[in-house]
Amino acid sequence: MLEPTRSETTAREGFSRPLSFHESGVLLVDKPAGMTSMDVIRVIKRIARPKKIGHAGTLDPFATGLLPVLINSATRLSDRIMSGTKEYEGCFLLGMVFDTQDVTGQQVGETKELPLDLDLQKVQEAAKSFVGEIQQTPPIYSAIKKQGKPLYFYARNNIDVEIQSRKVLIEDFQILRKEGDRRFYFSARVQKGTYIRTLIHDLGQALGVGGVLESLRRTRTSDFYLDEAVQLSTLKFASDIKSHLKTTEKRK
Repeated sequence: MLEPTRSETTAREGFSRPLSFHESGVLLVDKPAGMTSMDVIRVIKRIARPKKIGHAGTLDPFATGLLPVLINSATRLSDRIMSGTKEYEGCFLLGMVFDTQDVTGQQVGETKELPLDLDLQKVQEAAKSFVGEIQQTPPIYSAIKKQGKPLYFYARNNIDVEIQSRKVLIEDFQILRKEGDRRFYFSARVQKGTYIRTLIHDLGQALGVGGVLESLRRTRTSDFYLDEAVQLSTLKFASDIKSHLKTTEKRK
């Protein structure tokens, strides 16, 4: 059993500021829904007070799954980890269009009656056309900068702005099963810069009915996997964080 750290001892004695956390490594967190990636960082920072902290790839608040948190000297690995392969699983709805391309936004279109032939096989065939290097236009509700401001600034202020498409690599995109008339489950393996909600939106457009991402869970980032991750709610003290740190020596 780990001994309480000086940070924990200080906190238990009634001091408001724990001492600094000097360990370095990657903390793999299973991010819960409803929190931003920066919310997770703030929780870890409040518990351990490391000198440096960051994460390797933002997850939208409604998304769940693997968020690598980089502590102290491990922050130097940010670019390498974010440049690695990412894997996701989730579900989407056909026949609906939202301004954010996921169900957290405002619905702006709907196909009341879906074509009778829009079965699992047809959607699977359409998904195959997105595998490989494709052009993707990032969503207006994103943090990509345009003239020094994130795109969501323009969206929230109803300002028209031109968004340049860019090349992304979709290594695999599988439609796994259909549930009811509109809901489909999928898995995807992609490279850096790919927006999954845009992938689903574009699939819906290709099918002529529209599509929106309903749920998303990240299962892999680079050579880290979700089954290695810890639930954020279980981290109470700095010793909890220390016990779950992944060293960077074996994964350089």
